[in-house]
Amino acid sequence: MNAIILAAGIGKRLRPLTTDKPKTLINLDGKTILEYICCNLASVEIRKAYVVLGHAKEKVIEYAKYIEKKLGMRFVFVENRIFEQSNTGYSLLLALERLKETQNDVIIVNGDIIFDFKILLRLMERENTAIVVDNVKKLTKESFKVQTKNGRIVNMGKEIEISQADGEYIGLAKIRRGDVDVFFKVLEKNVRNDINTYYDYAFVGISKYTNVDIVYTNGLKWTEIDFFEDLQYAKEIIREISKGRKCT
Repeated sequence: MNAIILAAGIGKRLRPLTTDKPKTLINLDGKTILEYICCNLASVEIRKAYVVLGHAKEKVIEYAKYIEKKLGMRFVFVENRIFEQSNTGYSLLLALERLKETQNDVIIVNGDIIFDFKILLRLMERENTAIVVDNVKKLTKESFKVQTKNGRIVNMGKEIEISQADGEYIGLAKIRRGDVDVFFKVLEKNVRNDINTYYDYAFVGISKYTNVDIVYTNGLKWTEIDFFEDLQYAKEIIREISKGRKCT
């Protein structure tokens, strides 16, 4: 199994912390976000990760040498040269171009999240393509919400009415190896229509053709780190959440 870590963004809402480094290199309790992501991946024997880079890419490449040595990971770096004019959809498309012919499932991780290791285990158990959704957290207008109907994803995005949402997508998903090609085609069309699209919307598209499971967090903790209050919350929960055995 391979993983894709999306870490190209500027993270301007966390400046000056991100002035000269991407969010994924922010330190939490002695380890960076990237290291926590990678030690969870390595703990389920995912040893190869495609990392999409943009802002301050050299910092990530240099830091990755430490992770490779510590965790036995292998990184393939994919550069998003237009990271300032694009979004996660384009970044993921670049990585999937390298994996279109893969015979393995692919784990997708946003490079600015921390999450309880048990969430990853639940995701890995699914045979189908699947996304992780927080069904406990109180939703806001800023939440990237998920709406389902008859077991299928019918909409995703911030614009969904809170009363119509099943929860918030946390930025962690799996694409079954048999779905990689159709996911790529849906994502490619979305990006062609809007270079600033989020990759998340592609799950709505492929739900028309294949089963996309919802893995609920059921109260297990995680957070995306967009704002300073998110960073404070991350520092509070990092000692509480379960971590993979490689997170020592």
